[in-house]
Amino acid sequence: GKESPSSDELIGYALDGFPIYGPLSDTSGIDACNGIQTNGQYQYHVQTIEQVDAALEYCNGNSPETNWNYVLGCYSGALDETDITNSDTYQIPEDCVLDNTESEENTEIEPPYSPTPTS
Repeated sequence: GKESPSSDELIGYALDGFPIYGPLSDTSGIDACNGIQTNGQYQYHVQTIEQVDAALEYCNGNSPETNWNYVLGCYSGALDETDITNSDTYQIPEDCVLDNTESEENTEIEPPYSPTPTS
């Protein structure tokens, strides 16, 4: 199987609406949240085990970001428009399909709004 996604492969979306992609080979440009501006758009990138220093304390002092930021170190955007619901009562939209099934249209999932970094 595939060990990890490529840096241009969309993995999902963070609660602040920004996309999350596979790891970059060079992490020198990412911020404390694991984000970077690419072609004028902010996006997160996961990090590999080798890219995270697990010898550090988990918390980064009084800062909201964490040192063990394999997926996210913090949120860059606001969570004001994030809707968290109970999974027992949530209804999956009709245009979603289960894995390993075919749909009439192959559409990419988009966040419900356009996020804006808070910093």
